[in-house]
Amino acid sequence: DEASAYGQDWRTLVLMDRGRWDPINAALFPQTCRLIDNSGIPAVEAFFAAMKPKTIIKPHSDTCNFVLTSHLGLVIPGQDESHPPCRLSVGDQTRPWREGQVSQFDTSLL
Repeated sequence: DEASAYGQDWRTLVLMDRGRWDPINAALFPQTCRLIDNSGIPAVEAFFAAMKPKTIIKPHSDTCNFVLTSHLGLVIPGQDESHPPCRLSVGDQTRPWREGQVSQFDTSLL
């Protein structure tokens, strides 16, 4: 699994890879696929990802500077003072994850 190269606790369920829908996984989430398809924004890949608490993903680059990555936080632990916030670092910037909010960034930067 290519995703495991980022870290052993990074798990994905791929809906689209290299512009092609996965027929089995896409059938499990038809409304999500329809929203992506109808957005009018060209998509190269789409997937759900999850990590175990207190884990990290190794710094990595997708080695292309013509694709922007968008992440939508669905279920984010640590949304209160009892937990440290989940964070995403791109280049020299670190931002907290927020449920229901989109983060967009250039993955050609480490």
